[in-house]
Amino acid sequence: MKPARIAAAITAVYFILSAAYILASDYVALRVAENARELEHIQSLKGLGYVVIASAGLFLFSWLLLRRLREKVDELQEGREKMLLTDRRLLAGTLSASIAHDMNNLLGAVRANLEFIEDQAQLDPKTVEALEDTIELVDGFRPLNDRLGQAYQGERDEAPVSTDPGVLVRQATHMIASHSRVRGHHVSLDLEDVGPILVSPGLLQNAVINLVLNAADASPSGTTIRVRLRSDDAGVRLSVEDQGPGIPADERDQILEPFHTTKPGGTGLGLFTVAYCARAHGGRVEIHDGDHGGASFEMVLAAGGGGDVENTPGLSDLARRE
Repeated sequence: MKPARIAAAITAVYFILSAAYILASDYVALRVAENARELEHIQSLKGLGYVVIASAGLFLFSWLLLRRLREKVDELQEGREKMLLTDRRLLAGTLSASIAHDMNNLLGAVRANLEFIEDQAQLDPKTVEALEDTIELVDGFRPLNDRLGQAYQGERDEAPVSTDPGVLVRQATHMIASHSRVRGHHVSLDLEDVGPILVSPGLLQNAVINLVLNAADASPSGTTIRVRLRSDDAGVRLSVEDQGPGIPADERDQILEPFHTTKPGGTGLGLFTVAYCARAHGGRVEIHDGDHGGASFEMVLAAGGGGDVENTPGLSDLARRE
């Protein structure tokens, strides 16, 4: 309905109700009043009653109109925010896909050069082993880039498979052992045979790498980083303990949030990816005081297998939380 018609309808209703009130009240006043003074008194009360009724009606009408207007403003604001979020996610997805494509090209060239050096040069066994580890690390970047590219298309992480988490943990710690941030530490492995579970290999290995790097950053050079795997009634527990200063209890929830960091130049995404991995497998991350000082980060995976990896919000959904 057009505004003019709405205004005309409201005016007509107001006119009809006012006229009906005046005529009805005059009729009653004439029948009730016994003299002119009493009629004058009734007319005064009638006028005051009209003002009260009209004011109440005006208040009710204004309140309903303003409430409806407020609802419309809120709906428009929500729609605007959704549009901005969609644009932001589209831009982030496009950028991530572009970066993933360029990185795959560069990694392909790096891998080819490494293989050429391995084939052509006369290298000692330790150097050959280091080259092979480097090639393996380069290959490990490709799934990460694929995930960046898939973020643009709204796809999720790799499907979970039944595998031995101990093997994945051992591979991840071996790959990260030569990292400059880890070389000055001793990485101790205590991996219980927990049997195969349903797990997303890439997610779990990335979580292990982030936990070990975080422990290395927190610990003085020459100390031990303890990596432990075991199972209990709650599920499979993977813990990484450092020998740093520890983490105050009131800060333990914050450090798992995206973009929260205490390191100069840090991104605040390392521990968030660990928490994401745990949630994707139906579990959680617990932070305790370590047995040997420092902090112990424990990732608990759901008993009997992984969680709903495919329906867990992906890392590309970080835009929702900005």
